[in-house]
Amino acid sequence: MSEEWGKNGFMPWKPPFPPVPPHPAQTFDFSVAEVLSPDGDPVGHLLVFTEPYARVAGRLWWKTLSDPYMTLEFWSSIHGEFDDAFLSTREDVDAAVEGLQRGEWQPSGQRATRTYLLRWLHIDDSRRVSTDVFGLDVAACSRSTPASRRRSRP
Repeated sequence: MSEEWGKNGFMPWKPPFPPVPPHPAQTFDFSVAEVLSPDGDPVGHLLVFTEPYARVAGRLWWKTLSDPYMTLEFWSSIHGEFDDAFLSTREDVDAAVEGLQRGEWQPSGQRATRTYLLRWLHIDDSRRVSTDVFGLDVAACSRSTPASRRRSRP
């Protein structure tokens, strides 16, 4: 019998989450960067989260999941002002990852007007800044399961 069939030969109500292929966004999960102005002056911090997502399709008990793809969530504190952004389309995520790899970040709503430079922090500094600035212990979050990783805004 197929692995997708549950006990007693019935289709499971909730199909298992498909395997997640490697994606360059995963290297930024729970990463903290110092945000710099174009002149190189520190103006704040950026915290990046990645999470796989799969669309649910089907009817009643015949549910299926699409191939998973990565989403990105950003928490930023620029000049003491908190903002968050969530990117869910593959095109937006891929474009944002290209920028992060170059050490650049464009806040949501300001795409055409401002690009900040990033200086990625080492793990100890990341933990300290994420706790001090965002009130989040990234060490505890990175050990949690994907289902329990939803965060609440500070």
